[in-house]
Amino acid sequence: MNPVLASLLLDLAGLSDEEAEELTYQEYVKLYMDRQTRRGMIGERQTHDGEPVIFYEDRFHHAFFTASDKITRPYAKNRFDRVRASRVRWIGGIIRGNIDGTSC
Repeated sequence: MNPVLASLLLDLAGLSDEEAEELTYQEYVKLYMDRQTRRGMIGERQTHDGEPVIFYEDRFHHAFFTASDKITRPYAKNRFDRVRASRVRWIGGIIRGNIDGTSC
């Protein structure tokens, strides 16, 4: 694994899924939310080539949950995905083009 990406992993070891979800949510808000709107928090970041990427507080569940049964309900978002969650800090660096060996 890329050493920069490895250094950015969020350590969820020893946490329950509920604790890991809360820690990931707090990190997501801290890193990607800038302002409060009537519908919740949002944030805007720029890609390496200046394109906007909008982050919505209410999309956290979509980003960090997956289907518990991918055969019968492949599009369900009913299980917290610890692997995705551990990578929450990767998003900003990758979209900015700051991580060698990755592309957006």
